[in-house]
Amino acid sequence: MKIISRSTRLVLLLAILILSMLAVAPTQAAPAATNSSHHNANQCLERKFIPFWGSRSFIEAQGFNFDIVGDQASAKFRNNLSLDLASNPASAAYTASRMTEIETEKPVAERVKCWQATPTKNVVVEFRVRFDQNAAPSGLTENLMLWNAPLAPGEPAQPITSIGVSRNGVFDESPQYYAEVVQDLDFGASTAPPLLALTPMPAWLNAGDWHRVRLTLSQTTGQVDIAQGAHPFFTVLKVALLHPAEPLGFEFSVDNEFVPDWYLPVTIPDGLDVSYLDMHMQRVP
Repeated sequence: MKIISRSTRLVLLLAILILSMLAVAPTQAAPAATNSSHHNANQCLERKFIPFWGSRSFIEAQGFNFDIVGDQASAKFRNNLSLDLASNPASAAYTASRMTEIETEKPVAERVKCWQATPTKNVVVEFRVRFDQNAAPSGLTENLMLWNAPLAPGEPAQPITSIGVSRNGVFDESPQYYAEVVQDLDFGASTAPPLLALTPMPAWLNAGDWHRVRLTLSQTTGQVDIAQGAHPFFTVLKVALLHPAEPLGFEFSVDNEFVPDWYLPVTIPDGLDVSYLDMHMQRVP
């Protein structure tokens, strides 16, 4: 019997957690999605700013797509953006509500990803968000992040890079709200150690109330800051990158993919509301 060391087990658990958090491309064929719209947004702008969400066409014009999969999923456009999953304990079918810059029906090589730090400019993403449930419901994966979207049905998995926040319960029985920075997480033949950094949110943060998230990606570091109420921006996680990150795309996503290809019934409904999204290139001081 092969004995696996404690440190190796921890790495394996982290790898499973990260893959489950990031494997957001549905394994079903594209026709499984309903009420979806995809636009080929080849423009890579210096800034994308959405201060209100009353018009879906305005959002799509800035290069975003909507993946609304299954009858339980919905997206609402008022002053805030709402992405929700209704409960259905009798169904374990894949369901997702997602706003993404990634055109998920395209092969990985054809996907447009615009956000890449340069020697003189950092990528900065800031948004204000709240969740319907204060604690993350078991079985759901909720991602708010930049990532390189290297996963697609029928294609070999490529190394994953991401920076953002996620609510996910695969790591233990009590789902957590994490800040995370991941780079070169490779499930292929590579033996080079990846960057796997996760930090739970501070105890003072109430995920069910409005809070602000700021992601800062330079060529050398990835940083996640959180602010809420009287608490100004607080650095939850800042880590050195292995190398400058490749171009990334942004998404808000809620789905029931607990781990890859394993979908759990939604027993507790949940969703997220976003009041604004500001993505821009910021000159290095």
